[in-house]
Amino acid sequence: MGYSDFGLDTIERLLKLELVTAELFPVVAKVETPTWLPDMLERMHRTLPLVSEKARCEAIVAPVLQAATELGGPPLSIFSGVRLDQNPESGLVGECDFIIARTSSVPRLKAPLLTVVEAKRADLELGLAQCIAQMEGVRQFNLAAGVTIPVYGAVTTGELWQFLKLVPGVLTIDSRRYPLHPLPDLLSVLSHILS
Repeated sequence: MGYSDFGLDTIERLLKLELVTAELFPVVAKVETPTWLPDMLERMHRTLPLVSEKARCEAIVAPVLQAATELGGPPLSIFSGVRLDQNPESGLVGECDFIIARTSSVPRLKAPLLTVVEAKRADLELGLAQCIAQMEGVRQFNLAAGVTIPVYGAVTTGELWQFLKLVPGVLTIDSRRYPLHPLPDLLSVLSHILS
């Protein structure tokens, strides 16, 4: 069993998480969109057909995450396509589309890990359980390093984003979904999470 094998029913049963829905970010400080981002997204959209999850990761998700990490705060690193084999006995193994860590750029994962992003081609619901399992893997990774902070996650098609927050025993799914445009709204939430 791995991250992609989890369903919402197995999340509650195997990981013993209570799933709740609430608005996670009723108020966040607004940030400005870096000037390069809209142009980059437009160019990528024109030249790269968005027919696969990999294409969406490269053309939309990676530039948005890069912009969010540039908006200030502590040094951050974006890990793309890395394995997080945290707990094989519980099925917390596999590759994550993106993990953001509060470290300067290093070639390996190092706590604290802040956010995991799971990209799906069309349907956010298909990625929820996988993202939650990855978030639990991140929480356990941090805990093993002596770090106890909330872990955030996102499931995205690129054009639509849904955020999640994990604290011990409780996973909150944001009742709000964020479209890619307007960019400042999405970047404000990402910036809030990363700060």
